[in-house]
Order: sequence, then structure tokens, then C-alpha cells
Amino acid sequence: MFIKDIRTEFYEKIVGKKRRVLLLVNHDVDALCATKVLLNLFHADNVNYMLVPITGKDQLKRAYTEHAESHPTVVLINCGATIDVIDFLDMGPGRRVYIADNHRPVDIVNVYNGSQVFLVMRPDEETGPAAVPAYDDVFWDSDNEEQGSVQEEQLLRNRKRQWENKRQQLIFDYEEFSFYGSSTAFLFHELSWRLSRDSNDTLWWSIVGVTSMYILDMVDKAKYLSDVDAIRPHVARLNHHDDADLMSIECSRIVLSPELRLFLYRKWSLYESLINSPFTACALRTWTNRGHKQLLQILADMGIPLAKSKQKFGHMESELRKNIRDVVDQTMTKHGVEQVSYTSFYKQFGFKHCYCAADVSLAVGAILEHEEEGSSYLHALDSLSHRNVVQLESGLSLGVAQTVAIYQTVQTLVDMNQVVSAGPFFFAYIQDGVAEWRMFTQPHCFRMLANFLLRAHVASHRSKSKRAPTMPLILSAPLDTENATCILTGLPPLAENSPKNLFGKAFEQAALRSKSRILQDNFDSSIISLRLEDRTRFMDALIALLTT
Repeated sequence: MFIKDIRTEFYEKIVGKKRRVLLLVNHDVDALCATKVLLNLFHADNVNYMLVPITGKDQLKRAYTEHAESHPTVVLINCGATIDVIDFLDMGPGRRVYIADNHRPVDIVNVYNGSQVFLVMRPDEETGPAAVPAYDDVFWDSDNEEQGSVQEEQLLRNRKRQWENKRQQLIFDYEEFSFYGSSTAFLFHELSWRLSRDSNDTLWWSIVGVTSMYILDMVDKAKYLSDVDAIRPHVARLNHHDDADLMSIECSRIVLSPELRLFLYRKWSLYESLINSPFTACALRTWTNRGHKQLLQILADMGIPLAKSKQKFGHMESELRKNIRDVVDQTMTKHGVEQVSYTSFYKQFGFKHCYCAADVSLAVGAILEHEEEGSSYLHALDSLSHRNVVQLESGLSLGVAQTVAIYQTVQTLVDMNQVVSAGPFFFAYIQDGVAEWRMFTQPHCFRMLANFLLRAHVASHRSKSKRAPTMPLILSAPLDTENATCILTGLPPLAENSPKNLFGKAFEQAALRSKSRILQDNFDSSIISLRLEDRTRFMDALIALLTT
């Protein structure tokens, strides 16, 4: 069931029972930031816990089976909401599970289980109780099946048949689209605020979580701006100072500021960031000769020599670095590229280190998917601490390498016309010979690649086809060459301007029709794994399904 008060019905319940808590945490940036905030509270209250990072449903079940006996209280972070956890985890009576998850829609059984499942999330009109089918519409009351006359039993059977038909339609409509709700990291920061234990650190971690969801297209612009408006008062409150405490505040302060849609340019060079960032690459089509010439013209109009634009950003003149946002924004607008900046935040660590939220989220995501699962999670967790700037700088370098690999892959697929129309959608697949293909077996990087590729393909055909923005994309990449499996995802059309995704349900139906062996292990149902030998007939079934 949905809890109404996160402080009294979630946190104080955990702290008051003095029991060991099992934290099962999904492998994504928002979950990592939420964990960082929650652990900050646990350490202050001496809560005993065990933290287990997981990457999918199979690991969730194994981790619970292994550790649940000694941990009567379980907290799931960004996992579990979309599945019937009581049945999936085979939870016995007396055990409680708290689910703080940004995946939607929430499983109906979780919503109506009021004794063991507690949903720790911010409900709204699309994800809250008002959006869930009524209890009587999805659960049949067996007390209504009392024995009566033959005529009464026939009427009862007819009524139950009608009820079942209505139930199937209601559940289908409710579960048709998968999407994301509010950031779990920001939810936990608000918990810290209610406990009077919030700080610039907890606020910053929540900002990184919110930003990561936006730059990965998990939420739309309207949702992001709504979150920014909610964050703004916290920034003003925690960073208000006078001359007496100026020095202490300056050592760690957060500032609301416009940010360029350029990836990691402070760590990189302006030239490379303009070429490789998805926004500017698609706006200018930098993979083409014409687009590259336009980029050079833009740099000339900015008054930045080519040699200087290729320098490390930190080596450029201080006056130019100070005004770079205004210069880029004005020049891009002159060349017809609108909205090159957006509202964001950056954090100052002392007098030397200054990081924007987007760069940190990219760095943390790159660390998460670069190393072995156990060590990568701990290193990513450490990188969020301003005391471990070396780990964060390493993540920024990994983020640069990841951005280059994604751009080069998109350039190859677009230049070689490997994005083809398969009827109701575009389809592309990455061969195992492509450089850095193993990088794309990870959900975070694979999602970034798919989003970039769809935008790049639409940008390449914007003058040729009006249909391109209305077409979704299916992208496939090798997953395990030894076992001949691939990873596959689907994205909604750009014209819909909505992150709601119907491919989770569509993949299920196509697998049933084609009798293909798929595995929906990821908590995002639009990402699946598939046997290569089944891919052709699976795609045929998907085409037939979406054509009707």
C-alpha cells in the first residue's frame, strides 16, 4: 500500500524496531544517490544494515533468499514496484518490505497489500492511488459465490464472466505503458529535511539523481522543471549566508544556474564536446561535412580560434571560460539552434573544484558500468563524496570515453544507413565487431546510445521524411557472444514528446506469439535479452503486432 507519511510510516518504523535492515539497490544513478542519502541517516541513528547492489530480477531474488533470514526488514530502492514482490520473493508472514522505486506502473498486488508491502513514493495523478483500478474491479470476493438455485448460479457465472472481461481490460490499460515517476533520491532528501538532517551533501546527491533521469530521457522536460522548482527553495535555504560565515559556506555551496547541453566540456575541450554531445551533434549533424563546417563557422562567430577550442577547457582564458555559456547560447541561437541551455545546478568544493550536476551523473553512471559489479558500486558511491575527488575525476574521464564511443557508433550506423524502416518502427542492430560493443551491454550506456541514435536518424531525415519523427526505434546489440544472446530495447517516437513506453507489453505479446525465448530481467520492461536465433521471428511477430 502507499504510505502517507514517509517519516512516521517508513523511517521511524525502521529505526524504532532496532532490527537489521537489508538494502537491495538497483544499479542506476538515482538509486545510488538515494542510497547515499539514506545511509547518511542510518549512520546518524546507528541502524544496522546490509547493502546489496543488484542489476536485475534474478539477482534480486537470489540476494533476498540469501540474506532475508537474518534481516526481517527489507528496503528495495528503484526495484520491485512493478512486480508482485510477495509472490516473486516467496515472502513468509511477518516480513515487511518497503519499496522506494521510480519505475511505473506499480503492481496492483503491491498497492493493495496493506500488511507486508509499503510503497515509499510520492504519489501523483499518474502513479498514485487515483490511477490504480479500484479493489473490487480487480479482486473477486469469494463470499459472493454462495450456493443458490440453478438460475442464481447461472446469473453469478454471467456476472463473474463480465467482471473478468472488465478486469482484463482495466489491467491492460493500467499496465500498457511503462514509465518513470519522481526521483527516489529527492524523495529521501525530503525525508532528511523533515528529520532536520538535510545538508548541502544530501541536497546535491538528490540533484544528481534528478538530473540523471532527465539526461537519460527517463522523464520529460515538464517533470524535470517541476523537480527543479521543488529543489529551488532547498538550495536557497541551505546556501543563504552573510559575511560572517562566507568562508565556511563557500567551501561547499550549490548554485542554481543555466547549463549548456554539452557533455563534460569542463573536463574536455569545447570543440570535442560540441561534436560529441547528443544535442549539438543532432542539431548540427556534426558527422557530416556540412555539419562540421557549420560547427567551425560557429566557433569563428564566437571569436574562438580553432586551436584554442581544442585546448583543455581549463587551459582557456579565464574571461572566456567565465562567459562561455552566454557566448555559446547567443551564437547557437543566431545559427538557428534554440534552447542550447537549460536550468541546472553546480556545486563548488572549496576554491578549486566546481562540478555541474549533469557531468557528475555521467561520471557516476560510467563508473557503475565500467568495473566489476561489486567494486563499481562502492567506487561510484565513493565518487559522490567531495572528499574523494580523485574517484570522481576518474569517472569524468570514463564518461568522456563513453561519450566518444557512443558518438562514433551512432555516426557509423547513420553513415552506413544501418537504421532501416521495419514497417511500424525503425530497427538497427550493432554487430559484435563494432569497437567498444561490450560497453553497450550495460543498460545505462545502451539507453544513451538508443536515445542518441533515434535523434540522429530523425535529424538526418528531417528534410526528406515527415514520417521519421512519428516512428519508434528498436535497437539490438550483442550481449553474450558465447551463449548467442542479444540485448534489445524500444523507444517511443520523438513526436510524442513523452517518455511513456509501450514496448514492455509489446515485447511480452510478441514473445508469446512467436514462442521466442526472451528474458525481461531488467526492471525497465522495455529492455530485454533474447536468443539470436529467435530474433528474426520475434521481430516478425512484433511487426505484425504493431501493424494491427
